[in-house]
Amino acid sequence: MNFGLLKKGFSLGSVTAAIGLCALPVLNGLEIDWGGAWLFGLRGERPAPEEVLVVTIDQESSRRLGLPNIPRQWPRSLHAQVVRNLTRWGARVIAFDVRFEQNRTVSDDEEFASAVREAGNVVLFAYLAKETHAASDGQTEAISERIIPPIPSLADAAAGCAPFPLPKRPVKVHQYWLFKPEAGDAPTLPVVAMQVFARAEYRRALDPLLRGQLLQSDRGLDEFQRVRAIRQLVQSQPDLMAHLHARLRSRPADEQRVFAALLEAYSGPDSRLLNFYGPPRAIHTLPYYRLLDGESKRTDIAGKAVFIGFSENRQPEQMDAFYSVYSDSEGLDVSGVEIAATAFANILERRHADPPPLAMRFLGVGVWGLLLGILFMLLPAVSLIPLVAVLAAAYVAIACSLFNRDGTWLPLVTPLIVQLPFVLVSALLWHNRETHRERERMRAAFSHYVPRWVVEQTARERHALSGAAMHRYGICLKTDIQQYTRLAEGLPPAQVHAALNVYYRDLFASVTKHGGSISDVVGDAMLALWTAPTDTPVARLCACRAALEIATTISTAPGGLSTRIGLHCGELVLANVGADEHYEFSPVGDVVNASDRVERLNKRLGTHVLASREVISGLDEIRVRGLGSFLLPGKTIPLEIYEILSPASTPSAGDDERAFAEGLQLFRSGAWQEACQVFGGLSERRGMDGPCRFYLSLCARYMRQPPGNWKGIVDLRSSRVTSDRGAI
Repeated sequence: MNFGLLKKGFSLGSVTAAIGLCALPVLNGLEIDWGGAWLFGLRGERPAPEEVLVVTIDQESSRRLGLPNIPRQWPRSLHAQVVRNLTRWGARVIAFDVRFEQNRTVSDDEEFASAVREAGNVVLFAYLAKETHAASDGQTEAISERIIPPIPSLADAAAGCAPFPLPKRPVKVHQYWLFKPEAGDAPTLPVVAMQVFARAEYRRALDPLLRGQLLQSDRGLDEFQRVRAIRQLVQSQPDLMAHLHARLRSRPADEQRVFAALLEAYSGPDSRLLNFYGPPRAIHTLPYYRLLDGESKRTDIAGKAVFIGFSENRQPEQMDAFYSVYSDSEGLDVSGVEIAATAFANILERRHADPPPLAMRFLGVGVWGLLLGILFMLLPAVSLIPLVAVLAAAYVAIACSLFNRDGTWLPLVTPLIVQLPFVLVSALLWHNRETHRERERMRAAFSHYVPRWVVEQTARERHALSGAAMHRYGICLKTDIQQYTRLAEGLPPAQVHAALNVYYRDLFASVTKHGGSISDVVGDAMLALWTAPTDTPVARLCACRAALEIATTISTAPGGLSTRIGLHCGELVLANVGADEHYEFSPVGDVVNASDRVERLNKRLGTHVLASREVISGLDEIRVRGLGSFLLPGKTIPLEIYEILSPASTPSAGDDERAFAEGLQLFRSGAWQEACQVFGGLSERRGMDGPCRFYLSLCARYMRQPPGNWKGIVDLRSSRVTSDRGAI
């Protein structure tokens, strides 16, 4: 287990959890709006309880009854007939979601009121009007809601009158009121209908227990007043619900369902989220006119809660419509009576669309964010995007399963739209930063062994190791420590290692300072490169300056190791050489071999910095001394060799340099004796000047045994020229 990653994952998870906790209350509206649309859409339709029936006052009924399609103009005697039919067929409760606050013809009103009174189970709609009042400070306004009941004759005849407030467009209907606090905690139409529906269970189980606590005699209470009184009683006596539930457990099994629904309505919250059954007509529906055509529907009515109200199959005729999650693409909304019936069915089933308690929602969002952070940190970046899809699908599947099972409404917007994208982006950015850092560390590590630009190319191109070689013009600078073998024999390996590290530190600094790169280090030898697409005097000058700086730095450093340097330039190939599991980046070409030969020539000539004519050609910024043409070991083409002496700004030796050039010219023309005299004089004046001593010895040999076919080129491939310093 990588505890470092685990710690970072915990940190990211904590931030993700904190963002979710902050977003959850802010996005509650979107959770209900968008989340509800997703959950209901994924779930699809579900069957509504058989006990609920919607009767639609619609255009089809107007046409069949020969009435105008203005339901408020219909004679109330029709409603009386419908109530009597429903009562005769055994309806358990009849709820009208129709306004009756205006008087009509006396006979119609009396007939309807008589039918309602005889039925004893009719709940009528009461209009809820908002009123504004001046507050005591005279500056602010207080808003209250006043219940406007139906006309007195109907209100007195009904089992109860209750409002059913719903918002209009563009607010989407997601929830409904069970009790309206602004109207004195008034119970709404579905709750009063439930009280009437459960009247038999209430009278057997609760009436004896509650009657004395509600009023001295509650015979004068209608069902609206009774529900409000019980609600207030339950809220004022917390222990009362325990007694009611104890009585619930003692009731027969066939009563417990309705009894439990009634108790939950008494003690539940003021409002609940609607658990829709589907689009319009998801609840069993009959057109109004079918209740007037005789006995054919008796079996469809018995024991049911019947909700009567305006509802159409087509939007242009819809008079009472509300925007909901099931408003279709053609604009058909859910009617108010269908929403009332849905609310009643939810109460009866005790199955609303219920979010978990706030504390549980906060806990779930926090744990989700924490797990996301840890998981997204521990897994590689390449798997994160597929992981998002898997986690989102798994979360939605769990949310849908819970929603389908019992209406539990898990938050979707915060976990899926806020937390999941945040943790994905954060983790990808972190992984990208770590990958960049790792690449930089790898580049820094590899740049100790191969040139930086090679590392960069290898990082960019997967085939760089085995890809095509690169043709370049390069300047090779080869170094070697003088008498390194004696040094290695005389010191312990640890001291040799320490001395080499100090030595190479100075060498590398000079090379990189002047734009070169270290190509190879083997023992006491180093190969540095300056490359360009074509011959560039600037690169050659940089290499020469680096060589002079190395020679100066090493010679002046305490305990410095005397170093020989050779430079040559020309076309070369840069390539990774190797196979299988091992490659080495190397310059390949004759120029590399020639620079090594030039470096070794220092040992014969007693010099420190030598370069071919190709290197110093056209460079006026450095001072050089021509040392002649040499056919070096292993070569077939001679090289014109120069000793790099110093920057051009350094004063020259004047007469001695001219004398050496004169002696070299005599030597190359075959005047051995005259050349010997010149080099001999220079040796007396310059002492240990290596090139003078070399040519002095070579002239002496050629005077004894002149070379055949002389062309002024010193052939070092097989000859052994001896001086007082040994074989040359």
